[in-house]
Amino acid sequence: VLVLALDGYDARRDRGAPTLARYVCNYVPTWKGDEQDKGDDDYAGAPVTFEHMAGRAEGRPLLAFLKADVDRLGELFAFGLAKRDTASRVATMSRTLDLFFSGWLPALMEKRFPDCYSVYAGGDDLLIVGPWNEIIDLADAVVADFRRLTRNPALTLSAGILLAKPKYPIARAATDADQLLDKAKDAGRDRVAMLGHVLTWDEWKQIRAVWEWLKPEADTIPTAFLYHLISYARMWRRYKEKGDVMGLSVHPLIAYDVSRNVDAKATPRLHQFATGLTEWRPNDAEQQQTLASLGLIAELLILGRRSAGDR
Repeated sequence: VLVLALDGYDARRDRGAPTLARYVCNYVPTWKGDEQDKGDDDYAGAPVTFEHMAGRAEGRPLLAFLKADVDRLGELFAFGLAKRDTASRVATMSRTLDLFFSGWLPALMEKRFPDCYSVYAGGDDLLIVGPWNEIIDLADAVVADFRRLTRNPALTLSAGILLAKPKYPIARAATDADQLLDKAKDAGRDRVAMLGHVLTWDEWKQIRAVWEWLKPEADTIPTAFLYHLISYARMWRRYKEKGDVMGLSVHPLIAYDVSRNVDAKATPRLHQFATGLTEWRPNDAEQQQTLASLGLIAELLILGRRSAGDR
């Protein structure tokens, strides 16, 4: 008899039987006590619905579907180990990657992202569903931990993040998220695709820092100004991708918009950020990346608004 312990090996429980630890990523969020309808005890510990999961999101009640996998893994197995491709080394690398996705990931979710639901994870890929803001945080945590594990620039991770309403069919959502993952890989791998943007993880880290810095003022930023930022981003990208010189008018347009719609006292962070965009710095790669991603920043701020009128 061989026993597979699906939740890890426990010496006190599994003593006396030939037992192997077999981790399975099967984490499911459950109902919390203060969320039970009319205090019905039958709900305690039961899996939550997708609608309720979306209700736990910050701002708009939306879900996100995270699809990710390791880049060029087949190539690495075939050529990356060179003359060191012994059976034990190949097996160790394969087991370690599987352990990361099927063992480490559910522990990470239970500890830091308890509202997310694992559809599957193992081998070298995953599909996770959860409140949209938690899924974005989870993607960053997975990439950071994966880099800590591998410490090898040849081993990278790409991801696609789809935002959708809770009633969106999960089979369709999985397909759409997989298409976003393909876009991230087609753009060069080691990237994330979401909300119409494809960024390297380092570029996303820069854009996320801006989003997080502006987030405390999200509810007080004029809605019209946020939608203007989306338009400015499109103009700038047309200039960079197609040479449309109208994109060069972004700087004076932002300056005019700031003077009319941004109150330096009410939203000092936004005023400082937007004023910095009005300065023409052609050799500043960080500013140009920010201009190209203004739409993503604005959309994230809109999604995170708590005011009911924007939902």
